[in-house]
Amino acid sequence: MSGPPISFAKTSSALPASSRARTDNTKGLAWRSWLSRTLDQLLSYLVWRDSKAALVVFIKTADPAATITKLHAAVEAHSSYVLTKDATDPSNRVDYIVTADYEGRRVSLAVVPVVIRNHAQ
Repeated sequence: MSGPPISFAKTSSALPASSRARTDNTKGLAWRSWLSRTLDQLLSYLVWRDSKAALVVFIKTADPAATITKLHAAVEAHSSYVLTKDATDPSNRVDYIVTADYEGRRVSLAVVPVVIRNHAQ
């Protein structure tokens, strides 16, 4: 049994600590810049036959709900954003349609926020 090859790309793009401290003061500009670069990197890994991609964001902040809101606002502000497919539970997963290349090829992008809670008190 033969099927299409499956390709996985591993990337790690962390928001620098100095930018994290400024994010609230600059109203999310550092966050948008980081996410824009991350999405550009992810989309650059896709080949012509890829129709789906996922962005998993690990969140370890004092207010994860605000961070998730900024995350989705930044995705919608990205230049490749086309539309939001499903946003029934933004704290769990939101599906978007984005353009993956200059030819306008559309890709389904799942953005999955994962909240990491600090249990040490």
